[in-house]
Parts: sequence; structure tokens; C-alpha cells
Amino acid sequence: MVLNLHQCCCCDSSLKKTGITHRLFDVLRKWEAHGVVFSQDTWLDYPNNTDLTLYQCQNCGFGVFLPMMIGTEAFYTDISRNEYYLPERWDFQVAIKALSSHKARSVLDVGCGSGAFLNLITQKLPDVICHGNDANPAIRNTLPPQVNLHLNLSDAPTNLDAVTLFQVVEHVADPIELLQESIAKVRPGGLVIVSVPDHSGPIRFFADSHTAIPPHHVSIWTPKSLELFLNKFGLSILDRKTEPLPDYLMPFYLPKILANKLGASGDLSREEMLSRRLSTPIVNLCSKLGIKSLPIHGHTYLIVSQKS
Repeated sequence: MVLNLHQCCCCDSSLKKTGITHRLFDVLRKWEAHGVVFSQDTWLDYPNNTDLTLYQCQNCGFGVFLPMMIGTEAFYTDISRNEYYLPERWDFQVAIKALSSHKARSVLDVGCGSGAFLNLITQKLPDVICHGNDANPAIRNTLPPQVNLHLNLSDAPTNLDAVTLFQVVEHVADPIELLQESIAKVRPGGLVIVSVPDHSGPIRFFADSHTAIPPHHVSIWTPKSLELFLNKFGLSILDRKTEPLPDYLMPFYLPKILANKLGASGDLSREEMLSRRLSTPIVNLCSKLGIKSLPIHGHTYLIVSQKS
């Protein structure tokens, strides 16, 4: 299988051009408005102010921005200086439980970044042999000494008990190739754990956020599209998880969620009133009581699957 930019890689339906378009330079300036300073190398990587248009599947919700414009090494070096990745994440905790219950003894984290998940494994499951894959050699300094780093995914060992891909597929130009290579590293019966930002959830209210569009995210995913995608590779779905709304996102997501539920989406005066009278008091109460999440649709969707 190879990625067809005119056909959905999840359900084979046609991708339809939407009315959603972003100017590349406008997106980069949004990053700068949030404190990122782009180097000359990054600007040289993106010499043209390209229009990036979303093409989407009407059946499963998968979407891809075209022309394909992925984040370069310089881009990710620049945005990573602001530490926008969370060291403790819900999908990490779900994966740790899955690895433990299936008695995994070896794991490969694809796109491991600074190694937060691998650090967590060394603490929670110290007997597990850890491998990380990331193209950035500088992360060697952030990994525990017992973690084996592979700059190229092809160099990672095979016959592993599990492979994890935490919010990686939306960053790459060819998710099919990435998943094929990742599955090849797992023994029969091993686990393939994948998480994505869930665009059927409250993320959809922030679809023009600089973190949700190229060159950071080049594709969008829903629970349906991810499950169909994994099924194409003969993987058996063992578990599905939707992240509850975490405390750090409550101030941003809860006002939009409540406005949508109460039929006030798009009415700025009603949204502001609901925020002041309803969502802000809820957020403040959760903070006072130490409530870390609410049992409503949050940011991330995760599937635990098994290689046949």
C-alpha cells in the first residue's frame, strides 16, 4: 500500500476539497505570536507562501492538507524550545497498563521525541527493554542510559512485544509507510498502540489553531478513520479509549463544548455569557477540589491493537 492523495487511506472513499485553506506564512506567524522564534533555516525550508487546502473523506472523517507540507528538522527544533509537549500524558498511562497486562518485555516507541514515555516505562516497568526511534540525534541526552535509540526506524530490532505511536501519524507525509514499518517490528501476537488528536471531539472548535494544521499536523483523524486504518493492516482491535477532558484544557475546551450543547455555537455574546456564568465557575470548582478531569470528550483517541 502507498498513500494516494486523492483517495482516503482509511476507507478508500474519495477525498473531497473543502473550503478550509491556510496560508503557510500566516501559520508560521501564528507560531511566532505564541513565542516561537523561527531560525533562518526554517524560513529557508519554506520559501513559498503556499495555500494549504484541506481535502477530507465524507465517510470516515480522515483529512489531509494539500499540497503536502510537513515539518522540517529546523521547524521542530524551533518549536521544541518552548517545551510544548507534555511529559505526563493520558495516552502514556493507558499504554503502560496495556503493556503490563499483556506482560510485554520489549517495546519500541516510534517518534519518541525527548523520551517522556520511555522514561515512564523505566520507572513503572523496569524489566521492559526499551527502544526509541527519532530522527533527532540530540535527544540521546534526554533518554535514560538503558534506552536504545534508533535514528532510522529500519535499524530498530524486530520480534518486539509492542510498538507505540503516540500522536505521530498526523505529522508524517505517508502514514501507510510508517505503520507498515512499525508493524514489521512486532512479533505475531504483539501490541500496536496508536493515539491521535480526535477531530470528532472539541478539537474541531479550534481547527484553525496553528498546532492543528501544517506544517505541524498534515492530516486529521477521527475514531472511525483510525480504526478503519488499523484494520487495513490486519490488526485486531483489543481496546478503544477516549481521553476525558483534562484540567489544563478545561478553560479552553469547556466553554465551546457547553456552547455547542446549548445551541450557542457561533453566537459570541451567548458564548461569552455561558463562559462567565457556567464554564468558568465549573473550572474554578474543579481547581478548588483538585479534580483533574471531567468525564466528557477530550483531546485524544487511542486504540490498542494486536498483530495477527
